[in-house]
Amino acid sequence: MTDVSIASCPKLTMRNSISLPQNNQYVIGIAPTIDYTTFTVNTHKNIYIYDTNTLQPLQELIGHRDTITEAKYINQNTLLTSSKDKTINIWDVRASQQPAKTINLPSAILSFDVNSTQTVLAAGTELIGEDAIIYLWDVNGDKLCAQFPDSHSDDITQISFQPNTDCKMITGSTDGLISLFDVTSLNEDDSLQFVITAESVNTLGYFGPEYEYLYSLSHIETFSMYTSDEGDIVNEFGDIRPLLSHPELPINYIIDCHYDDINQRLYLIAGCENGDIGVFHVGASTIQLCGLMKGSHTDIVRACTWNHEHNFIITGGEDSKICIWTE
Repeated sequence: MTDVSIASCPKLTMRNSISLPQNNQYVIGIAPTIDYTTFTVNTHKNIYIYDTNTLQPLQELIGHRDTITEAKYINQNTLLTSSKDKTINIWDVRASQQPAKTINLPSAILSFDVNSTQTVLAAGTELIGEDAIIYLWDVNGDKLCAQFPDSHSDDITQISFQPNTDCKMITGSTDGLISLFDVTSLNEDDSLQFVITAESVNTLGYFGPEYEYLYSLSHIETFSMYTSDEGDIVNEFGDIRPLLSHPELPINYIIDCHYDDINQRLYLIAGCENGDIGVFHVGASTIQLCGLMKGSHTDIVRACTWNHEHNFIITGGEDSKICIWTE
């Protein structure tokens, strides 16, 4: 890490905070609406919606029977959530506490994404027997259009479509493989473009002005960057924690990676066991501390989202607390 004094590093101010209705719940994920006026928080079992300005709870959504694994908005009022109960629920958050539609799939769903034209939904499953499957769902036809059972041999933890195309998709798994597909073809062999051998994939995404790069965070806190057209290595940092740690900020884990498409910058968000958080700018070969969030969370932080236009960050963690931070 570039030597930056903790004392001189910008400190974000905790603007507002609230605790979950049940104090023994962990915040697992945070999903903002497109304009960030509201956001959704999911624990293992519950889904809550909050007003961003006031942190007023707006509603609780009820519809999954097992662990909720992911949540994301595809437009201002449509939320998708996946679960180990083998479903993806589609919610109109204006209308009801119950899902507007449920997609039933044969296996527990760990990850999903929808392409830019909202015509294809891809979902990744946990390993059942010898199979971990990528399902492709035709949104317009409301039917399963393909399944890829051979590309991964363990839990599929990440799926992401390239934002500026409707057909390129990356998947990551605990088998240590990152696969890139072009789903113009629904044949698995023809669709698979290349495979990167990495570590067990925890977080995976695109970045760059044309989304020409990939980042990957592993479950053992290694961090790597690749080109998205061929999978060539840009940099492999290895275990990122020693590079981020400072005596006054002993980093133990990575919370997430965020790409600021306004300023075209990549950031790592990392945490300490006591709940303190560091924000780090990632260059091609350097990582620099550029922000601190301290003194509010008291336990491990599990989720965050960053509004780069209005420059605030929402965090949530194992202390059952949700915080909003500003400069």
